Amino acid sequence: MSIHDYKRTITIGKVRVEVRSEVDSDPDLSYLGKYTDKPKLPAWDRALGRVIRSWSDVSDDEAESVNWSGREYRYIEHGCGDPDYIDQDAKRLEAYEADEWRCYGIIATAYVAGVEMGESSLWGIESDSDPAYFDEVAQERAEEAAAEAEAQARKVCAAIDG
Repeated sequence: MSIHDYKRTITIGKVRVEVRSEVDSDPDLSYLGKYTDKPKLPAWDRALGRVIRSWSDVSDDEAESVNWSGREYRYIEHGCGDPDYIDQDAKRLEAYEADEWRCYGIIATAYVAGVEMGESSLWGIESDSDPAYFDEVAQERAEEAAAEAEAQARKVCAAIDG
């Protein structure tokens, strides 16, 4: 099962947990880098298709031959990761922008006697992650949502009995 249509029902004790996925419409991809026209080096030069570690890396001929549209950022600065991987990170970011992969959230909603009483979620999961990871996250979120639901149910029972 892929993450874009992920759905499971998990029963934990007397708690039913519905787990589903949703597209993460605003994922934090800063770890991959950021688009800019005024980069701090090293940076990925989208026009040249390579890393620029120093401005002396760009020959006069290269600089003059570039015909870059002013409507898009030309560079990608490295993110919070290792700058030695800027080429891989920049290509990954470009693949995201080309809709080759997406980020999703896994949401677990817990019900006791048909009443929603708990929820847990994790966002920013890359769609091309190992499917076993989706199941692992789903189980963890289900357990957390079930624990919240049980705690809420105990509060309701205590309030009724008290």
